Amino acid sequence: MRGDNRKIPIRTKFYKQLILFSFLLIFFKASNLGLSPASEVYKREGNKVFIKIRTIKGKRGEIYDRNLIPLTLTLPDNYDWKRKYPFGWITSNLIGFVNIDNEGVEGIEFEFNKILKGKDGKIELFRTADGNYTVLPESKIIPPQNGSDIILTIDIKIQKICSEVLKEYALKYRAKKGWVTVLNPQNGEILALSSYPFFDPENFYNYTDENYRNNNVQYLFEPGSVFKVLTAIFAIRHSKIKIDELFDVSKPIVIKDVIIEDPEIEKKKKNEFTIEDIIVYSSNIGISKISERCNTDELINFAKKCGFGTPTGILFPGEGKGLIKKKMNKVDLLSFSFGQGLLVTPLQIALFYSAIANDGYLLHPIILKGITKENKFKEFRSKIVVRKIFDNREIYIIKNFLRKVVEKGSGKKAKIEGLSICGKTGTSQKVINGKYSKELSVMSFVGFYPQENPNYLIYIGLDEPQNVRFSSEIIPEMFKKIVENIEAINGENIYEIGGAI
Repeated sequence: MRGDNRKIPIRTKFYKQLILFSFLLIFFKASNLGLSPASEVYKREGNKVFIKIRTIKGKRGEIYDRNLIPLTLTLPDNYDWKRKYPFGWITSNLIGFVNIDNEGVEGIEFEFNKILKGKDGKIELFRTADGNYTVLPESKIIPPQNGSDIILTIDIKIQKICSEVLKEYALKYRAKKGWVTVLNPQNGEILALSSYPFFDPENFYNYTDENYRNNNVQYLFEPGSVFKVLTAIFAIRHSKIKIDELFDVSKPIVIKDVIIEDPEIEKKKKNEFTIEDIIVYSSNIGISKISERCNTDELINFAKKCGFGTPTGILFPGEGKGLIKKKMNKVDLLSFSFGQGLLVTPLQIALFYSAIANDGYLLHPIILKGITKENKFKEFRSKIVVRKIFDNREIYIIKNFLRKVVEKGSGKKAKIEGLSICGKTGTSQKVINGKYSKELSVMSFVGFYPQENPNYLIYIGLDEPQNVRFSSEIIPEMFKKIVENIEAINGENIYEIGGAI
């Protein structure tokens, strides 16, 4: 018993010393921790509830017209930016818009989104005693980077004119769609791309995809009589006809259940037409008889060489490429000669006629003039030739035909005293339930001026205008109004525009 009692104090002493040592070790570690660099980690972890990381949005680059008039404005909005469109509906389906994340969704905003959008930065905010957050000297900041500005070839004065005239006539004749393409035929620079219906880009969510489309680039349709010129040039080139040769246009052409006639020519003053008459008065019968002499495969290949059936390559989203049949029967060939049975875009037609207006060159369409960032300017080429498609003789002949279209033919409502205007009308019946409609059509007019070394080419179209039969009744009139306004725009205050859609 005594031996066991002596061991108890020694064991107790040992445990007391162990506890004391452990306490001292913990104390030492805790004290040392407060003095070590690792304490910053614990401080930062402990202060997490007092710090907020806020994103600083990079400023989106601006979009300018060729004369450096801003087509967008980006205004500060707290730690974000708000995109504004000073020309509203006038540039709506050209410029497009951005979504709530400041990402381009349609038009130029979408096409050049990577160039325009900036890079986000970050900043540390500390919460104060009253619960608000503030920047302190020790706040970490990663500065944002602004996007690049872009300069377009668009002339906003011309875009304004075109949009207003298009809106006026589309509403007056209750058209479903419409377009106006304006370009410089000497270098392919796009001066205006107006498309109906319009929308308000700052309230884009109130509209549908139909409003967002730019018909100049994205709409596919049968071109109708503006296409007759292609058949005429092919026949002249391959000596399928003589310039003074006469063709009987007195009776419709009937093949099985297909009837080809000249409804747009109310009363023919003669029964025989030369190739000039066929173009000037827009005879389906005449151009069909010419096409019968043409090799179908060669004519198809010529149309492709002229840019049809292939995208133009314009820097704009959603471009249509069109459609040309690979094989054609006789009815297909005759219909093709006056612009039925194929699909094109308005821009393709505009570039085709530009080759007639210039020295015979099919051009690449140019819409981007340059990019600027931090006072550095990168300029893009103003003229890109795809290929030469017409020779000088063909151009001379066809230009004279087109001038007479305006002087005395189907385009005479486009005539302006003192200007030598060349042009061509087109009325294309729409296909409804597999058959060509007698009531619904796409009406268009393409023209350029002056005849020699023209500065402007304008292509106008309305889809399903009501209470009108032929393009000659209203579309050349639109052309005239646009040209007269273009000629009178010097000194205009471009900001005196606007109004509701």
